[in-house]
Amino acid sequence: MKKQSIINSMVPAGTYSGTHSRIFKYIEVPLPFFYFIYASNEPFYISVRNDVICVKKHNGIFINKCIPFSLLFDREISLLQRMDICVVRFTSEEISEHNVLFDRDFERLKQVSNTQFISPDYVMIDFSKRGEDECHAMSWLISQCTHQYTSNNKTEMEAIYSKVRGSYLLSCILQRNKNVGLILHAPSYNSVSEKVARVVMTNYARNWNIPELASAVLMSESSLKRKMYEEVGSISVFIHKIKLTEALRKLRRTNTPISVIASELGYSSPSYFSKVFFKYLNTYPQNIRKKK
Repeated sequence: MKKQSIINSMVPAGTYSGTHSRIFKYIEVPLPFFYFIYASNEPFYISVRNDVICVKKHNGIFINKCIPFSLLFDREISLLQRMDICVVRFTSEEISEHNVLFDRDFERLKQVSNTQFISPDYVMIDFSKRGEDECHAMSWLISQCTHQYTSNNKTEMEAIYSKVRGSYLLSCILQRNKNVGLILHAPSYNSVSEKVARVVMTNYARNWNIPELASAVLMSESSLKRKMYEEVGSISVFIHKIKLTEALRKLRRTNTPISVIASELGYSSPSYFSKVFFKYLNTYPQNIRKKK
């Protein structure tokens, strides 16, 4: 496990010490993306490599690529229902493009290039020290970035706006805690799991098998299985996690019927979709839409 000593210089990570008994479900599957998860209202708890961290109001956590994490929730109040928790996903290409086109802090970049550093698993980001108006503006920006990666039919202008919003958010995050630069400028490459995730996300409705995936990423079946096991473990669990992440977005951010969501994600029936959903998330899809 990587050392975390440098991460908490700005906002200490809290350890869960609640007085109420809760039954938590840990679903830590490494996904081949960078994530920024932000609380615009109430705090929430998240586990990263089984370390439990409290993310406070107007704070966020920036998580390195392929680091396993999970939002923590219980059977009474699901954090997955909360609209004030924003999850923004960044690809390696988006990070690289931001570094080349938008990062102009040359003094910091010089220091990074001249030192040996460990890329941390996560970095805490505190926006709460800003004024109330700035916090609301930042919450709006993060919410917009939460939505932007979900559209597959963007116009050229929409794609440009998405890049600008994402890069501006990365710049704001970096401004609040320069340790994020240790993640953004670490040597990176397109992992096999990232390639597989991209293939799955081009057609969620398709039930991808190993021969099809191997062909899509130009690998032999044996090499694909070996590399995927090294990076993320079970291929089937990984694909379910990718699809359930999209299911959560649709359940929280749209009014699409659950039966339609199940079909769009390639599940043979709503009942099977609910069964898989419960297996991995310990709750049912319809519970995500219940009012608190």
